[in-house]
Amino acid sequence: MLAIVLALVGVPGPAQAAVLAYTSVALSASMSALAITISTSTRDFNMQATFRALTYYTLFLLPSVFYPREVLRLPGPLANAAAHTPLSLAASAHRWALGYSAALDPSAPLEIALWALALLAAASLLYRRNVSY
Repeated sequence: MLAIVLALVGVPGPAQAAVLAYTSVALSASMSALAITISTSTRDFNMQATFRALTYYTLFLLPSVFYPREVLRLPGPLANAAAHTPLSLAASAHRWALGYSAALDPSAPLEIALWALALLAAASLLYRRNVSY
């Protein structure tokens, strides 16, 4: 999908390409860690599927993945929380890198890294705990 966007929009500059690569890797790591965390949370497949569906639907539909943050009309704290999920942060960074928005929040790369580290730590602890049983 990224290759198609680059073919349509054009290749970003070096700084934008670095942000694009960084956020893609950090988002992949955090989403993989989240999948590991969910899959090791219970041994019952039906519960895993339920947890996964609830988590992913919330993560994909609530944040600003499919539309800019300005379009999202949620009450204050909920809108703020949705804006700081890994998917929203990565979507905002990708929009900036591809020229769809003028500015990138300077804290976004750090927030994405913190999400990735937190989810990777949780996934490794849960995986190690559940494998040892």
